[in-house]
Amino acid sequence: MGKRQAIPTFDDFYRDVKPEYTERLLNFRAAHPYKQVTLNGVRWDYIAAGQGDEVLLLLGGGLSVGEASFANILRYAKTYRVLSPSYPAVHTMGDLVDGLVKLLNTEGLTQAHVFGHSMGAAVAHTLARRYPESVNKLILSSFGLYTPRNARRARLGFAMFKWMPDGYIRAVYMPKIRQMLAGVNPDEGAFLAAYFEELFALYHTKASLVGQFNLLADMMIHADNYRVFEPVTRPDKVLFIAAEDDRGFTHEERAALIATYPGTQTHIFESGGHWVGVVQREAYHTVLNAFLHKSVEEF
Repeated sequence: MGKRQAIPTFDDFYRDVKPEYTERLLNFRAAHPYKQVTLNGVRWDYIAAGQGDEVLLLLGGGLSVGEASFANILRYAKTYRVLSPSYPAVHTMGDLVDGLVKLLNTEGLTQAHVFGHSMGAAVAHTLARRYPESVNKLILSSFGLYTPRNARRARLGFAMFKWMPDGYIRAVYMPKIRQMLAGVNPDEGAFLAAYFEELFALYHTKASLVGQFNLLADMMIHADNYRVFEPVTRPDKVLFIAAEDDRGFTHEERAALIATYPGTQTHIFESGGHWVGVVQREAYHTVLNAFLHKSVEEF
């Protein structure tokens, strides 16, 4: 019999990372354990922090978990009550946003400001259409609506993943993640690369990864049902933020998303790529804070 492969330890993942980054992560984990709740037979894991009067719902990008937003949780828990969920094993985007509203209700909440990055922006976009009364201000970061051609290509790619070996998705995405980290401070880039290695090894399975891709596929296939391209007027309550050099979506796809919110506020950084919120952190959060803190009358 062959030897069973040893499970990497925390030190294995982070051996090339400066201690201040690992200490911050470990301190966060100790102070912010996951909460769990079962909704419609599905377990939700999420982090709740802060004591503010207003609520901020953080929806991370694909492959992330609730904890992955820990830097933003720490930043905004000083002012807001913050919720950051992991995406559970549900079958449709509708199931996911239904669960998010139930999660808010479980916490005694009826409405939140909603921030979504990348895939999280897709979730936030759907949530704002399905449950507009549950969304106060809406921030959509680094996202766009696929052109029909790209939608077909993406659906084909998602379908292919179902038949690939377990390690294939990781083998495909880790080089892409490292490419996206090219503009990040090297020390932080090393930390984030190690963090994603840990996510792939300890938190994700092939089924969980395919499940996330299926949510995006469901949104595209049933775009009419989710009112994906329908213009929705939310006066002075939508911010779109991205970087000019983000290769995740074309200019046309970003414009298609912006067009669904007539009068939306937009801020496009010249550089920063898909993770502009990390590369241009302070400038990015200056824009985001100004949007969140302004009253409608100030716009």
